[in-house]
Amino acid sequence: RVCRAASMLRTICAVIWLGIAVSAHGQGMGRADLLNSENLPAGDGATVETGASRARYIRINAPLLTASDSPLHQPAPADLLLDSSRLQLSLFTDTVLTAALERTLYRNDTNFTASGVIDEWPGSRVIVVVEGEVLAASINVPGLGLFQIRYDTNGFHKILEIDPSQLPG
Repeated sequence: RVCRAASMLRTICAVIWLGIAVSAHGQGMGRADLLNSENLPAGDGATVETGASRARYIRINAPLLTASDSPLHQPAPADLLLDSSRLQLSLFTDTVLTAALERTLYRNDTNFTASGVIDEWPGSRVIVVVEGEVLAASINVPGLGLFQIRYDTNGFHKILEIDPSQLPG
């Protein structure tokens, strides 16, 4: 009985470990994060923005905008599953997604548009527009929500979760 219990415990631990490893691989863990939440003003969860159900301030991880090895500059078809074209989006503490960037169009070195999809979300769409260190993005994930990233002031950006029922007419 002791051996059977020990064997069962080892099996349960292995299944739990595998589950953690699979979920970590699935959405964002260990990937470059476009967003930085250090040294921010208060505001997580509260917003006065029309149509937004929640918002928070963030800083953009500026080196990712210009680094040649950034996923923003190494697009590839999502079905190739290349980590080099994947970027973590830590939108809220309960919403961390992985963007698979499939295309980047350049106006110049610091002004470009990158687009792609969210891993494991059919019908999703990500569009990121960059001009210098200012970024605007739209992340549409059917069944999860619509999110926007907008420039605010003083180097801060704001993430908004949009509630379509609160949008005017």
